[in-house]
Amino acid sequence: MPKLLALTVAATLTLVLAIACGSSGEGGREVRITQSEDGCTPTTIEADTGEQLKFVMINETGGIYELEGEEGTEFEEVVVPEGKSRSAGFTVPDEEGAYPLKCYVPDGVETIIEVQATRGSESQRPASENETENQVNVDLAEYTVSPDEESAEEGDVTFVAKNVGTEDHELVIVRTDLAPGSLPTAEDGSVDEAGEGVEVIAEIEDLAVGQSGTITIELDSGAYVLLCNIVETIEGGQAKAHYGEGMHTDFTIE
Repeated sequence: MPKLLALTVAATLTLVLAIACGSSGEGGREVRITQSEDGCTPTTIEADTGEQLKFVMINETGGIYELEGEEGTEFEEVVVPEGKSRSAGFTVPDEEGAYPLKCYVPDGVETIIEVQATRGSESQRPASENETENQVNVDLAEYTVSPDEESAEEGDVTFVAKNVGTEDHELVIVRTDLAPGSLPTAEDGSVDEAGEGVEVIAEIEDLAVGQSGTITIELDSGAYVLLCNIVETIEGGQAKAHYGEGMHTDFTIE
């Protein structure tokens, strides 16, 4: 959904990732991103091309923060609730250059974080994406959400969503104890993502027909719902919410 953002300039802080450390853990090398009332730090992250990073986002504010790719950077939106932390994996592209991430409060402060990629040694390259463990493949169609697994182990979980339908779709990962079809909704029939009992964890947005998207995020054990929250305008100006059409399913992290 469109968001109007006010830009606040934050002081530039460079975080140099020590090359001698190598990759650590399933999610890659850990990079902490602190989200405060004044914006996000660091604003520059240095890394090797092809390197696997694990962003740990720490929200020190009293509101919601989001982190997502900007200007073509392939990093799906992660929502960090007030006072909470979230982690998600990011594979640095193979080409040298600057890859921007937008760290922001909806309708509020915004910081651009640049991942500056340079050539490194082959020994520091990540394992093949085909070797990803704890992966869940999700097909999106009219109007179904179909994961190939009913559950996954807690920790880093990779969701690979593919639009196999004939309309645009998205995958929203929600933590909730409510039944999949009983989430609070807005007037247009979409899920109220700030509603009681709903905690949006992450999203893979705007998947056109045939497109796929991937996100790796750390999840605790519990009950979740996978859904599409797109609302389209149909003939007569009426709103059609994909969630209201039944595009949701339950999912468990064990």
